[in-house]
Amino acid sequence: MDPNQGQIILEPYELRRRMIHVKHTVSPSPNQPDVSTIIKDYAAMKPKAIDTTQPEDYARQMYYALMVSALCNNSSIRDEEGEMKAVGDPTEIALTVATLKAKLDRAYWIDQLGFKKVFERAFDSERKLMSAVYTRANDNQAMVVCKGAPEELLQKCNYYMSTTEQGPKDLLMTDEFASQVQDENVRMASQGLRVLGLAYKTIPYESLRDEEDGNLTESDLVFIGLVGLIDPPKQGVKEAVDTCQQAGIHVVMITGDHIETATAIASQLGIIKNHIPRMNRAILGPDVGVAMGQAGTEITKQAADIVLVDDNFSTIVEAVEEANIEVPLTVMMILWANIIG
Repeated sequence: MDPNQGQIILEPYELRRRMIHVKHTVSPSPNQPDVSTIIKDYAAMKPKAIDTTQPEDYARQMYYALMVSALCNNSSIRDEEGEMKAVGDPTEIALTVATLKAKLDRAYWIDQLGFKKVFERAFDSERKLMSAVYTRANDNQAMVVCKGAPEELLQKCNYYMSTTEQGPKDLLMTDEFASQVQDENVRMASQGLRVLGLAYKTIPYESLRDEEDGNLTESDLVFIGLVGLIDPPKQGVKEAVDTCQQAGIHVVMITGDHIETATAIASQLGIIKNHIPRMNRAILGPDVGVAMGQAGTEITKQAADIVLVDDNFSTIVEAVEEANIEVPLTVMMILWANIIG
């Protein structure tokens, strides 16, 4: 979590094309490099750390993606007596760490460039989006920054950011481009990544006078790109799941993540086994509902039968052993993926 450790690595597009098989629902864009012209020297395509001393020189997409990651975010990281302390949602904390490593954290935008938050729409499970509105000193425009589920965000975007140096900076959204984004979203999610879409738009400063002004809504946005976050299972969880299953406890994972992400994580943990048909079935009427005590929402904790104070799934195994609970239990529901992540 320490922003002073690690680097920002740039992976060349050509290398990605060679190393990753991507399933396309549409033909690749004509603007993308022709595979036949890709250089054969793999050494020349080796991923390289970018220079973070001049963040203003980043590619436009990366610069704006980090802007949204920093500003559409309520988490914080601070150094307390030499130890890094994080406050907030784990996903937002990961984004904050990335912006700190890239030297484009919230302090850059607010302290150096004069951005000021004036309005926010918090994330909710129906919209699956979060947005915030910022003004900037001596600027007659305001900016809306937005992040959320890619499939939901794309529906709010009328434009997308061009990756070319020539021509307009923003292009009209097309079905073809939206399909390509969805392809990439599925590919990233199938690797177990939690994927978010990032977007923004500028609006007239006068729109801030009325909270009902249509310009403040999450619409007519410019799509910037996708960001994938690795949220690996905690140490010991796979073994704990296996122990539960051997004891006759059927573990079911319930999460708001993309189905591809959930499937990948569940497969890693042995919750889904490919050789057992329909093991990923939907279950009604669970015997035991489990929620996290630290990171879980109040609604989740109120609905649960058991609240894990330490947010560690392995604790369930210890609790069953200590209490000498009679098994098999028909179902053990996990009400939030971060119990295992």
